[in-house]
Amino acid sequence: MLRHPGLVERTEYHDSIDVTRYALAPSDTHGERSFNPPENATHFDRNATGAITKTMNEASDSPTVGRQRLNIVLYQPEIPQNTGNIGRTCVALNAKLWIVRPAAFRLDDKQLQRAGLDYWQHLDWEAVDSWDLMLLKMNMERVWFFTKFATKSYTSVEYRLGDWLVFGTESRGLPESIRSAYANSCLALPMVGPVRSLNLSVAVGVGMFEAHRQLELHDQGARMTGNE
Repeated sequence: MLRHPGLVERTEYHDSIDVTRYALAPSDTHGERSFNPPENATHFDRNATGAITKTMNEASDSPTVGRQRLNIVLYQPEIPQNTGNIGRTCVALNAKLWIVRPAAFRLDDKQLQRAGLDYWQHLDWEAVDSWDLMLLKMNMERVWFFTKFATKSYTSVEYRLGDWLVFGTESRGLPESIRSAYANSCLALPMVGPVRSLNLSVAVGVGMFEAHRQLELHDQGARMTGNE
C-alpha cells in the first residue's frame, strides 16, 4: 500500500469516518508542514482571523463565484486524496470548502491536487488555523455535525441555502467535546453492515447530495409559485 510520506499508521478507532488510520508524523510545533501556495493560485492572504484565503485565477469564469449553496468544513483532515475528492464535489455543487488546521498534509500536496483533477483551480476554499477561529466564521444556527455517534438521521433535517456541514478526521472523527456541545445538531449516516466507518469523501458526498437534493426541490417549488 502506498502511503503519504508524512503519515504514520494509528491503531485506535473512535468516531472514524475512514477505515484507513493515519496521523501526522511529528514535524513542527504547529502540527502541519509549512504552507506553500499551489502554482495555479494567484494570491494567498492571511486575514485578521488567521484564515488563509485563496483568490482564483479565473474568478469570473468559475462557477463557485457568488453565494455558495453549502459550506463544507473538514476538521483537521489527514489524507490528501480524500480532501481532493471532496474539493471536486464542492466545485460540482457550488460549495465552499473550509479546512480547519492542523491538517496532516501540505495544502499544495500533489496527491490532493491529483485527486481534485483540474477542478482544483475552480474551488473556493479557505484554511483556518483553529477550531475556535472556525466558530467565528460559521452561523451556528445552521451547522450540522456528521458523526456515527448521532441518533438523528442526516435525512431527517431540513437543509437551507448556505448551511454548514462539518466532518471530523479520518481516524478519530469529531472530538467528543464538539459532539456534546452541539448534540442536537449531530447527524448520522446509516451503516447496517459490519463496518466501523465510511470513507470520509464518501460520507461528505452523501451528506452534500442530500442537502443539494433538498435545495433543488426548494428551488423548483419557488419557481412554480413565482417566489424565487
